[in-house]
Amino acid sequence: MAIPEEDSNCLKKIPKLKDPAQNSRLGLVPRRADLDMNQHVNNVTYIGWVLEVVRFSL
Repeated sequence: MAIPEEDSNCLKKIPKLKDPAQNSRLGLVPRRADLDMNQHVNNVTYIGWVLEVVRFSL
């Protein structure tokens, strides 16, 4: 296991969001096929939603 150097970016804290409500997006409605038997969104569907957001911010 490597110990990161003190000036490394991995040790910096991530700033808190000022207003998280402004950063949320509505309209993501899972289809029946996107849910597992516990009515949770399938991991593949969830990752697809994340990638949609990441593509716009790059």
